[in-house]
Amino acid sequence: MFIRGIGWETTSEKLRTIFSAYGELEEAIVITDKVTTKLKGYEFVTFKHIDGAMLVVKEPSKKINGRVKVAQLAAQNYVSELSSAILD
Repeated sequence: MFIRGIGWETTSEKLRTIFSAYGELEEAIVITDKVTTKLKGYEFVTFKHIDGAMLVVKEPSKKINGRVKVAQLAAQNYVSELSSAILD
């Protein structure tokens, strides 16, 4: 899942807590800038089973830490390319 609109105070643990209610997670990663280490405002959540992701898609807008977040499915190729770009 690709989630955008997160606040600066959001942590990977907070994401894990929120999204684990929809299903078992493989990972929940908040994306940060390599240089400044500040949050970039989006994250990725990977479910072990597609059922969890589909439950999230049924309610794509969520309020986390007082801000509305939008969740959408992310394609594996897109995630791989984005991860490579972030790590370069």
